[in-house]
Amino acid sequence: MNIDIYIITEFGCDSGYNDMYTPRVLVFKDREEAYKYYTNVKDKIIKEKVDYDIDFYIDYKLRVENNGECIIQKGMDDNGAKRPIGIMITCQHL
Repeated sequence: MNIDIYIITEFGCDSGYNDMYTPRVLVFKDREEAYKYYTNVKDKIIKEKVDYDIDFYIDYKLRVENNGECIIQKGMDDNGAKRPIGIMITCQHL
């Protein structure tokens, strides 16, 4: 029996854009539920680009290599956030 699990990692910075806090990791068995959560956070990051001109990176390589997706705000050096955040989702086949 094959089982897919979806792992979401939320990460970001505290007092400065190079001071990471401990990432939050969530595990889902339901694809829809996992992508709903991921998309909600991703949309907030994209909205900050529109509202505050905080740019972001999207990691397309992750999609090919790990069946996932990742979006990360740029830090202060690159027209970015003082406390950038990011979220990643991957699917593991068990």
